[in-house]
Amino acid sequence: MAKRDLAKAKLMIEHGANVNHPAPGTESTKPDPGEPVPPGSPLGQGMMPGMLPGMMPEMGMGMPGLNPMMPPGMMGMGMLGESDEVDLESLSVISLVARVGDSDLLKLILEKGADPAREEPDGSTPLHHAAANPEGAVLSQLLKHQPELYTRDDNDQTAVAQAAEGGLIENVRQLEQAGANLNDHIVINAAIRSLNRELVAHLIDSATKPLNENWNRALPELEKIIWPGERGMRMGMNPYGMMAPPPVPPSTEEELGSIRAIATLLLENGLTSANLKTASDVTDLTLEKLNAARRQSEDLDNDGDLIGVDEDGDGFDAYDEKLTGHSDNDPNDRPTQEEVDAAIQTYEREQEK
Repeated sequence: MAKRDLAKAKLMIEHGANVNHPAPGTESTKPDPGEPVPPGSPLGQGMMPGMLPGMMPEMGMGMPGLNPMMPPGMMGMGMLGESDEVDLESLSVISLVARVGDSDLLKLILEKGADPAREEPDGSTPLHHAAANPEGAVLSQLLKHQPELYTRDDNDQTAVAQAAEGGLIENVRQLEQAGANLNDHIVINAAIRSLNRELVAHLIDSATKPLNENWNRALPELEKIIWPGERGMRMGMNPYGMMAPPPVPPSTEEELGSIRAIATLLLENGLTSANLKTASDVTDLTLEKLNAARRQSEDLDNDGDLIGVDEDGDGFDAYDEKLTGHSDNDPNDRPTQEEVDAAIQTYEREQEK
């Protein structure tokens, strides 16, 4: 499938390949390195548990987070990779096909007895993975089997939250029509992270007004995209237990445009947050201003050695004078204590963003 060789996969399934591989409860079972590989085993052909014929690891199908079916621009613009960092090697055949395959192959394995209610080791189901597939026909095919819509994986996400995370509004609409609940804070926050304004607007249109407590974290979630470094977010574990890089702040006007549009939409619907309360707060979200504030914060973070140093003997140390824009080499150029206090409060507010 890495080469889109669906014909080969289809042929082998039609000739009896096990569509329920691996057997439930044995997903993590791998042969001992010292054990001979059984004759005819797919592991002897460079394949790994859960892989269909044609899914060769050297082509990247075993790479966490890589989805060859995902066209550019369809992964959302916010905290990229949260829902796409999936260890494809750990998935059963049906979940793998649901996530990166097409509707014809999914239909075939379902006809051959694949279990549409299969549960993966991480608590996800084929529906979660179909919801994350930008080819909506895959999700449509699976929904014909009336799978459980409210199953939550180990990250407490339902299938519709997976679709929202990827900004896949058509998949969200399909699941909504099937009966999925959109008024869920996890779904809402996932949609915010996708930076898909149309999707956020759809969730608002679908919600009872005024917006309830499920929307309380919407703007703070957006703030985490705008000011990730200042929130102390560093290298850590992603939701699937693998090391993930820290999120990066917005770097393009296109991305900031989406952020401003979503922030405006949320403010218009009565929501506020610590740093986004008015239209002017949104207008101030420009690359120039964000980068300037970030540089100032980094400069001050590196100036700890100026604390307590008073070169000009005016009673204010070099750190306070730099913070307020005064010179520590001129005793006649000194701040007032009120200036220092105000500058420190401003700096601390910036650090809380």
